Amino acid sequence: KIAVPSVGGTINIITKTTDAKKGGSVFYNVGSDNYQKEGITLSTGLLKSNWALTMMFSKTKGNGYVEGTPFTGYSYFMSAAKKLNDRHQFVITLFGAPQNHAKRYNYQSLDILKTRADATRYNEDWGYLNGQFYSNSTNFYHKPVFILNHYFTIDENTDLSTSLYASYGIGGGGYTVENDVKLTKNAFGQYDWDKAVEENNKYAANGKGGGMYFQNSYNNHSWLGGLSTLKK
Repeated sequence: KIAVPSVGGTINIITKTTDAKKGGSVFYNVGSDNYQKEGITLSTGLLKSNWALTMMFSKTKGNGYVEGTPFTGYSYFMSAAKKLNDRHQFVITLFGAPQNHAKRYNYQSLDILKTRADATRYNEDWGYLNGQFYSNSTNFYHKPVFILNHYFTIDENTDLSTSLYASYGIGGGGYTVENDVKLTKNAFGQYDWDKAVEENNKYAANGKGGGMYFQNSYNNHSWLGGLSTLKK
């Protein structure tokens, strides 16, 4: 249940750690373009102390179908529950998914689509700087969510669930801003970053500003709230 309207629809997922069975699992997936995903899940089940803990962690990475678009992402989930009695249960949950990836920022021209056999995968927005991969357009974000739930069974026909939640998101995207110094491409059609730095340094050495720089735009926001639902 959420406190804001959802035009496209809403999925409500209720996870009760005390219902999870004791055990765990690991997995490893591979795919094309160096796609790899690995993860682990562990659960204590309901202990004699009436506590239960479930944890999950995974990592995803790959080169991307489009060249020059590598990505790395993590996801984590931890839920600790305490069953006080048959009527009261508290659940603390923390989850998030930090990620970063490079992008294809510029549209492809009709000339490229007609002349390059690899046009669908071609990406001009990257190159090498000092021998290392460097992208002209990046994206990164992490927005962990912390939730404290209280489940109260009032009677066989009445339930009250209350949630207090907090979330802080930080991230955004970056790209190159050209002024008097312009980006040029190498023979392979990618940006020549070493030349760009060289030209930028020459321009700055003449005491001039307004060269070329890399800019990050941030979109940070915080959520804090509570929601209580009575079901009769």
